[in-house]
Amino acid sequence: MKAEGVIYKINEIQNISEKFKKRDFVLEIKNNEAYVQKVIFTLILDRVDAINNCSVGDTVTVDYDLQGKEWTSPDGTVKFFNTLSVKGVTKVLDSSINTVTTEDLNKRVGTNPDSDDLPF
Repeated sequence: MKAEGVIYKINEIQNISEKFKKRDFVLEIKNNEAYVQKVIFTLILDRVDAINNCSVGDTVTVDYDLQGKEWTSPDGTVKFFNTLSVKGVTKVLDSSINTVTTEDLNKRVGTNPDSDDLPF
């Protein structure tokens, strides 16, 4: 599954045990203009560094699996937990940054492309 959104928060790496570590981050996902969801994703084991090249405010695409677990407490209460386990994080580049037309350049330089006159 994939989700796209803006990074809202990146937590530190948590060393749960000698063999297990995890890192959570929160993504703001717009379902429509009226509602923004803040969704927590989890990076585990060798993937905890997958978000190192990202910062709060970056737009990213997250490739993840939905995982669910059942747990029984010592008193016999059964609880269920869901985890959005991240397989990869990709920064979304702003395509408008690289969009410059020849007309835009000519306006900035102050030249007319149909003229043979040199600007100096």
